[in-house]
Amino acid sequence: MILNYLLFIIGNLPNCCSGSHNTPATCPSSGVAFYSYFKGNCPKAYAYPYDDPTSLFTCDSNLKADYTLTFCP
Repeated sequence: MILNYLLFIIGNLPNCCSGSHNTPATCPSSGVAFYSYFKGNCPKAYAYPYDDPTSLFTCDSNLKADYTLTFCP
């Protein structure tokens, strides 16, 4: 029983937008710890799962962008 409760709690966290908090309506930025701190310092950074309107950018496909990302060279 305790294990089931812990799994429910872990899978139902507002900061992670999981469980019953898994939609933009149920996981607003106001419920995410330190959201204002991060967005205040890095306004274009992706700070929580539903931060799409301010942080995701796309390129026009007609530009035929060609990028190479290198992690830990």
